[in-house]
Amino acid sequence: MIFLTIKNSQDRQREEELMNQKLGEILLKIDSLDTLSFNEAFGIMHHKYGENHIFRWNGNEYTTNIEK
Repeated sequence: MIFLTIKNSQDRQREEELMNQKLGEILLKIDSLDTLSFNEAFGIMHHKYGENHIFRWNGNEYTTNIEK
């Protein structure tokens, strides 16, 4: 049997708010992005800020842009 959950825009918005809250809590616990792998740091920064955000990792500047 397959169950489908149909989510409205309010449900999606609430999920996004919870995800951002959890990311904020994770970032507070991390002393520095340098303690993470690049993929972890990039993933967190991209999810939190989206594209066109510059962040520092291990002394270098990177952007959250994803080339397609």
